[in-house]
Amino acid sequence: MKTITKIKLALSATVVLAIAIGICYHRDSEDRLRRRQEKAEPELVRYYGPRFRYGAEFNDLQDKHIKAAKKHGLKEVPDTRESVENMSGKLDKIETCPDYKVMNLTNSVPYLRPYAAKELKRIGRAFRDSLEAKGLPQYRIIVTSVLRTQEDVKELRRVNGNASANSAHEYGTTFDIWYAHYDWREYKRSMDQSDLRVVLAEVLKAEQKEERIFVKYESKQHCFHITARK
Repeated sequence: MKTITKIKLALSATVVLAIAIGICYHRDSEDRLRRRQEKAEPELVRYYGPRFRYGAEFNDLQDKHIKAAKKHGLKEVPDTRESVENMSGKLDKIETCPDYKVMNLTNSVPYLRPYAAKELKRIGRAFRDSLEAKGLPQYRIIVTSVLRTQEDVKELRRVNGNASANSAHEYGTTFDIWYAHYDWREYKRSMDQSDLRVVLAEVLKAEQKEERIFVKYESKQHCFHITARK
């Protein structure tokens, strides 16, 4: 009788051990699957929207930008970055927010005239809304250049001979948006920058038609150069 009891206990222990091993194996399999999924390449989502002839369709020349900037922008172009701090009420500081990301600026400072700051926010929000409405992955636009002081313009011309000595950026009306890079807000789905550029171009074209902005496609700087028209 004792022998039978021992056999039963041994069998029970074996069953329990097998169940425990099975549970551990299942959990380990789930963990390994999750790790593989985390390391997996994100799904590439394509957008087959309209294609633009960017250089031809976004070709508002410098004189248009300058004219609008002088008419509605700062009347006194700041000499130095320190002088910008004394322009309270004339300029809004722009910072990374849900609608756009401001990159580390080297040749400009993150300030715009209030109406230009609103236009930047409008573009950033319209871009995000457009992606969402189309069921596309979420991204933010990246701002690469904003207000330039005279000091900034001189320094920029030392390293970039193509930089204009008379820039619309000096009046707080103008900003550049990167078309080659975007701030990725998802980790399971992604898009090619060329498709994202189409979505951004659609937004800018709509703003252009509403006569809210002038736009110049800058192929060397990989950006859309934009002046708010007010």
